[in-house]
Amino acid sequence: MPKHWDTTLRKLVRAHPRAFLKFVQPQARFIRQLPDKLGDIQLEVDALFLAKKGRKDVLVNIELQAYYDPKIAGRLLRYNVFLRTEYDKPVLSYVIHLLDDTPLPKSPLTWTVPDEEKVLEFHYRVIEVSELAPEDILRTGLKSLYPLLPLTKGGARREVVERMFGELGETGRTDLELVGFTLASYTFARLGEEDQDWLARRFYKMHDFLRESPIYQLILQEGRDEAMQQGIQQGMQQGIQQGIQQGIQQGIQQGIQQGLAEGQRKALRDTIISIALERFPDLIDIAEQTTERVQSATVLQHIVIKLSVAKTAEEARQYLTLISGHTA
Repeated sequence: MPKHWDTTLRKLVRAHPRAFLKFVQPQARFIRQLPDKLGDIQLEVDALFLAKKGRKDVLVNIELQAYYDPKIAGRLLRYNVFLRTEYDKPVLSYVIHLLDDTPLPKSPLTWTVPDEEKVLEFHYRVIEVSELAPEDILRTGLKSLYPLLPLTKGGARREVVERMFGELGETGRTDLELVGFTLASYTFARLGEEDQDWLARRFYKMHDFLRESPIYQLILQEGRDEAMQQGIQQGMQQGIQQGIQQGIQQGIQQGIQQGLAEGQRKALRDTIISIALERFPDLIDIAEQTTERVQSATVLQHIVIKLSVAKTAEEARQYLTLISGHTA
């Protein structure tokens, strides 16, 4: 999972603190969100809330962990001690494990000395999203949690993702839809091409969401005037309408091609470099060389899509090498 996804998820938790507090600690009552960076201590947590549990104030620290980390308990302990020292309040530590690679170490963390005498016992809670059923998330009624649905057990299905988009669409929160699409694209990339194509078509139908997405914003940036922006939007609109009759992919490509000029090609090149930097940093040189040679906006768009759904660095390398050879 690319690093910028971790950043996106941190922003999701910080933007919807009450929902995530209820997710990890239903008995606690949210008071306020606290800074994620601690004064003079070089420490940044994913999310930190002040809450009431019963009659007592507690701190709730939530960490997001994409992949298996055997040292996660020690990191939680370090945060717990620093936070307790800084705020002089008890700290509840939680980690939300997003992917289904290997379950994280279970609580408690126990330290002993050579003669087996226990010197420390630290308790925390692990939430394995891959062990939850979609119904476990839906039952909460907390739509801020719905972007996690594709990561649940059995959640990488069209009907689940379709329901997610439908429910999130009613909220009017494009940030939730963007995170939901991001996580769905990760899970669908591990399935067949037919599912990936369906997700791509479903994405392009989400007009407002598309206009809010980072890739679309990159296309619109770099000094375009209002007329150029209108041309891009009209091109995208025309492409989607044509896609209904001629095939969605062909229509979108035609719409993009009609709307893009030199400024758009530059934005697409920047997008390719950003994707390569986040997903396949070892391929950054070949990505830069390839995109400098390509003049076709349609080909650049294909590279964006291919790099976004490539399962491995080798698959991405083979595609970039092929494109580079054709443009040499």
